[in-house]
Formats: sequence, structure tokens, C-alpha cells
Amino acid sequence: MNRRAIGLLAVVALWMAALAGAPGVVAAEASAPPAGPPYPDPVDGQAVYDFGGMFTPSAIEQAEFVIDAIEGQTRAEIVVYTQALGTDDFDEATAEAHAAALMDQWGIGREGVNDGLVILVDLDTSLQHGQARLFGGSGFLERYASIDDLQGLADGTFLPLLAAGQNDAALLSTLGQLVDTTIGAPTDPGDPTSPGAPGGIIAPGPPFPDPAPDRAVYDFAGILTPGAIAEAEAAIDEIEQRTGAEVAVYSQLVDYGVSTEETESRARALIDQWGIGRAGFDDGMVIFFDIDPSLEHGQVQLYAAPGFEATYLTNSDRQAIYENDMVPHLRNADFDGALAVALERVDAAATPENAARLQAGRQVNAVLGLVGAPIIFLGLSGWAYLSWRRFGKDPVYLDDPSILMPAPPPDLTAASGAFVMDGGTSRRALTTAMLDLASRGLLSFREDRGLLGLSDKVGVDVDPPAGDAVEEAQRARNARRPIGPAEQVALRELRQLAQGEDEGYIEADDLPKFGTSVADFDTALERHVVERGWFVDKPSKVVGRWTAKGILAIVAGAVALFIGFSVPISGLVLLGGAAIAGGIVIVGFAQGMPSVTMPGSMIRAMMHAYRRTLQKTMEQSRTMQQVVDGSGLTWLETPDQAVVWGTALGLQHEIEGVLERSLEVAREEPTRASSVWFPTWYHTSSGQSFAGGVAAGSGGSIFSGSAVPDIGSMMSSLGTIGNSPASSGSGGSGGGGFSGGSSGGGGGGAGGGF
Repeated sequence: MNRRAIGLLAVVALWMAALAGAPGVVAAEASAPPAGPPYPDPVDGQAVYDFGGMFTPSAIEQAEFVIDAIEGQTRAEIVVYTQALGTDDFDEATAEAHAAALMDQWGIGREGVNDGLVILVDLDTSLQHGQARLFGGSGFLERYASIDDLQGLADGTFLPLLAAGQNDAALLSTLGQLVDTTIGAPTDPGDPTSPGAPGGIIAPGPPFPDPAPDRAVYDFAGILTPGAIAEAEAAIDEIEQRTGAEVAVYSQLVDYGVSTEETESRARALIDQWGIGRAGFDDGMVIFFDIDPSLEHGQVQLYAAPGFEATYLTNSDRQAIYENDMVPHLRNADFDGALAVALERVDAAATPENAARLQAGRQVNAVLGLVGAPIIFLGLSGWAYLSWRRFGKDPVYLDDPSILMPAPPPDLTAASGAFVMDGGTSRRALTTAMLDLASRGLLSFREDRGLLGLSDKVGVDVDPPAGDAVEEAQRARNARRPIGPAEQVALRELRQLAQGEDEGYIEADDLPKFGTSVADFDTALERHVVERGWFVDKPSKVVGRWTAKGILAIVAGAVALFIGFSVPISGLVLLGGAAIAGGIVIVGFAQGMPSVTMPGSMIRAMMHAYRRTLQKTMEQSRTMQQVVDGSGLTWLETPDQAVVWGTALGLQHEIEGVLERSLEVAREEPTRASSVWFPTWYHTSSGQSFAGGVAAGSGGSIFSGSAVPDIGSMMSSLGTIGNSPASSGSGGSGGGGFSGGSSGGGGGGAGGGF
């Protein structure tokens, strides 16, 4: 980018001190490039190029800090360049041309603004004499210093000190006056290129104006002198170079009566909005001034993000700096002194050792969060998956109609068949067992309608009366297959519950007491399928064991979360979250960990084949006897067995459909009504059997739409047997509400009014 420089400044022949070894004079660098133009490429971040060997390293370092401060505050660019021409044949015009060429080649100053300044010295063969130029771009001359101003600076400071051999003093004194000229210059607040230097009209934040590149001090209240700003910029640059931590100084004008809490909140908002501090390190700090219209009083906060607080200065440390060091200056409205002493204390605490400790801590934090958390999650999830693949995945057995066996194994009850199909205990297995007992004449069910028939309940008769010869013959055929131990447990518990009841009838309101015995039924059923070799281990035991492992991981994750939020350690928070997520995955896999054996897989395939056969047959049948006759399952001898095994196979909906069509047959063909099968073990609330209800016909009342039992209601009511007593509970709802660093939701401020 080319900068058009205008104006010749300080065109003066410079004859420097002739004493060899005079203070501030060193030999030219042996590796100095040839004199320009053209010039070597500039080095990023470097402003002083002493190829003539005029200045000491200490002076060059100080000059770099001052130039950085000027650029940070104003964005104007300054370059110091010295070179030995190797000839005595040059004049003022040559030096001016060299300065202009340097500005153009390097693009010194912002494009379109041209606010660059070149301080150039051409040395002759003696390395003690030469020509000096202060060459400004058009924007620099308009904003900060005219040609006459720069000429006066050269004549009054730069050239006399060079002539006296005080080269370091010449450079630093000239830059010191440029601080007042640039940083202290008023700024037009309407200029979009302005960085918002003092003098601009800036509304108090938050929100705050956008920060300027490489600028750390923002004195919008105008309480700091240009020299203090430059020193603060230099001190902050040193802190950042040494530790990587970022510090900002911000002042703004506010109304009277601002509280300490308000200023602390604003300081925290500034860190968050600007991202002061390195992302992931949160090592930012802001020295924040809220100044009232008196320009003498207000509030001050030294607010640090969590990383800075934990590494360099705690809340109490910063409060001590405010109370012991800053307040004496603030009471005298000496803001320069207050800022200088605060930065001195910050600089002393910001040691490389502390920075290294923060670096190590954040690296550990990053490893915990970015490496450890995925490992924990993937490890727990992978462990659960591989364990399921090894122990929980069921063997595959071909499931097609060709595996249909002549009959289920003798020791496979309908309830245990439901268990194998579901892979564990279920309410369907209990309902199946109840129907199996009822088909044998060991139980019967009776509707127990609530007030106005609005709620359907079922009671159980454990001593049903004997039926006619046909019914008793059906019961005998149903009882050919022995009941299993789980059915025996259920029958025993129901009979114990019925002791003392009228005629052995357990009313619907008393049946929830049977819910406490369901666990015994499930245990007996599990033991039965495991003993028969259909499952590797009890599903409840396997699920419980893996669920406990998942809960243990969740608890460990919760502990890690608590510690992570308390310390705080964000990596540990991620680690805890990963452990909780992994524990949830384990709990999910726990449900699939129970594994059937190969014989169990064969039973399951057989059950699915039976299900397909029965489902297709039921869809095409109008009565349950047609299901028995048309299924081709010779072992299925009675309609009762079709209902029992259909329930075990999950065909409740199909059973309801067949029974509803049976009702239609009975209504449409009254002569066949007596031959249509209906369950004799299910009675209405009046004690009438299902079949009797059909014979009685239909009619309406305020209690129900028909005297004929509702088939769907019957099946759903039977499914409620074994429910535990309802419990009530309560619930509630809750709610809540620079380098990319942030206050991290933590940190703290230190300071007060003065």
C-alpha cells in the first residue's frame, strides 16, 4: 500500500559528535543491508530499524514500547530508520527522497488515512554526520502536527541532542513529545476512522465501542495524560509479551451516584464483550473507571477473569492494591499515579512462572475436556456395546414358517412363552397366566362397575362353581398341559388373599393388594425359563447389574460436575458430563443385556411362527372355534387355549375382533347362538356369564349402552390385574434464567468509591 507523503520536515545538515565511543554511539551492524532505496522487507511488529548503529538496545526497546503505545491509541504508524550510505555525497533532498521512498515502499500509515511518520537518519562515511528527516504523511500532518510543528520538534529537540552525541536521548525525547502530539490530540467523534481517543463523545457502556487493534488504554473520561497513557500501554505490552495475559484500562463519564456493584458489573461486561484474555485461559483483567461529572470522584474496579484471578492476583490481592496503593492517589484526583501504581503491582505479579502454571493448568484442563471427556464417553459407551455384542446379543435362529413345531415343548407354558418373546417379565405374561388359570376352572373374573358405570374393574373368584358337562370337559382338555411354577405362585397368592372373603371372591378394590405378589410371580417365571436353559441368566439380575454400573458412572459424573463447577475446572465439567452421558448409554444398553440361549432363540422363533399362523387365522375367522379348526395347530384344542396363547403371542386386538364378530353371528343367527363360544370364566357385574349376556340380548340404560359385555373393556380390565395401589406425588418446574477470553461467569472485582 502506497502512502503519499507531503511536506519536508527539519531539513537540517546534521554534524554529530566526533568523539569515538561517545555515549549512545555503537558500531553499525555487520549484517546491515545495503542502503536504500530499495529497502529490505519490514519485520512484523518492529518499528525501529537501527542499521546505522546509533542507539543502544535499551533505547530501542523503550522506543518500540512508546511507538506501540502511540499506534495503539491513535492507530498512526511511526517508523525509525537509520542507515549508513557509504558516501559523503548526499544532501537534504536526498534524505527527503529516501524518507518518502521508505514510506511508499512499506506503506507506513493506514491506507486512505496516510497517518504515518518516518524518522530517518542517513549517515555518511564517518558514521557521525549525516542528514535527518521527520517525514509525515498527509493524514499525520492534518491530524497531529503540521510541517512547521515537526520542524520545531526537529530544531528544538532531535537535532540538538544528536549534535551533542546524545543519540538515545534524542530518540526518546522526540518520541515523548510525539506522545503529547498524537495521543493528546483531540479527535473528531464523527470520523469513522477514529479509534475513539479522548475528546470523542462516547456514551457510557455497556455496550461499549469496538476495541481498536493493539490498543489497551481507552480514556474516554479524559482523566489520563498522554504520557501516562503511553506508559500504561508500554507496561501492558510487556505484561502480555511476558505472560500472554491481556489487560485493558477503560474510563468513562457517568452520572453521580454510581455504586460499586454497578461498576463491577460494567467491568465484567467489558471483558465479556471484548473477549479480554485468551480463549480457554480467561486470563484477562480490566482496570475500570466510572468517573462522575466532577472529574474527581467515581468508582474504580480491578476486575479479573477466572484464569487471571487464579494465577496472578486474587480478589483480596486486587482489593489490597486498590485500598493501599490507588486510593491515596485517587483522593487527590491523581489518576495517572493511581493507574501507574496499579499496573506496577500487576506487572510484579505477572511473572513467567505464574504464566507457566496457568499454561500447564489450562493444558491439563484442555486434556480433561477435549481428550478425556471423549475417551470417557466412548469408553463407557463402547464397553456397554461390546459387552452387549458378547453377552447380550441373542443368537440368530432362522424365523420362517418351516420351523413350526408340532407342539410347544411340554414345559413351555403360555406365560413363559410370552416371557421368551418379550425378553423379560411383562404385564402380558401375568395376564396370560391369569387366563390360563381361568381356562382350567381355577379362576373366574367378574366385572365390578363403578358409579354410573363410568369405571370398569374386575374382581377375581378363586373358587368358581363347577360348570356343565361340556364346560367341565373343556376345562379338562385345557388342563392337560401342566401349569408352571409361576402360575402356581399366582394361584397361591390369590387364594391367600381371598381367605376370609365372602365365597372366595376378591373384589376389585382389594385386588391391588395382589400387586405386592407380582414380584414373586416374576421371580418364579424367571427361574423357570433359566432352569429350562432358554436364558443365560435371570434378565432382572442382568438388567439390575448393568443398570447399577450405569448409575455408578452417572454418580461419578455428577461428583465431577460438582467439583468442576466449584473449583472451577471446565475440563472436569466436560469429563463429568461425558461420564453422565456414558452412564445413560449403559443404562440404555442394560435393557438389552439379557441374552437367550440357542434353545431359547429356537423357542422365540417358534413363537413368532405360531403368532403369524394365529394372526392370519384370526383375521379370517368369525368365531373362536373357527380359529381352532382353521389354524392347523393340532395342539390348540379349545377356544380357551386359543385365547390364552393368542394373549401370550400379543394378539389381544385380534382376539377382541374375533369375539366381536362372534357377537354378530349370535345376533344374526339366533339358532346358532348357543353353539358360539364365549368365555364362561368372565361374568358381568350381575354375575351373568358372557354367554348369558349374549342370550339376554341388547338394551340401553343410563348405566351402559348394552347388557352385553364390552369386549375391548374386558381385555383391558383383565390387563389391570396385578396393578399396585396408585400413589400420588408432586412435581415442580424450574427455570433460570481481545483473544476471545471472557469473565467465564466467575472472576471478581476489587475497588470502591473515592
